[in-house]
Amino acid sequence: MKDKDFLAGCTVAGAVKLSINEDFARDKNICMEYPNMTLSYPGRIVSLVLAATFGGYLLTSAVMILIAAVLPLSRADAVITSALLSFAVYTAVIIWVFAVKNAKRAWGGLLLGTLIIGGSGLLLTEWLR
Repeated sequence: MKDKDFLAGCTVAGAVKLSINEDFARDKNICMEYPNMTLSYPGRIVSLVLAATFGGYLLTSAVMILIAAVLPLSRADAVITSALLSFAVYTAVIIWVFAVKNAKRAWGGLLLGTLIIGGSGLLLTEWLR
């Protein structure tokens, strides 16, 4: 077969190590679906669990700061409301992290979102004080 080296550069989920059928891999576009993934499948899952746990916590904290700064309530009521909403935010973040196909994209999205939302929340907190 002329496409014998189709999986030569593919490191997706141990496809080369497991010697899966080349026709199956080509039909399912395994290497095309995850072109830049260099982690093994267990490594990807560990990275996503860490991203969901720690990155999700950071992003949820940033969203809490922003919501507490924006809500037109007393400070105590705004903090309590944002704390209650944080459970829904954290759940949505965890679902999003595992829906992303690339661990780098999950980490990047979490860190960028945390910086933008957290920075906005801190600026609004100081500006509205």
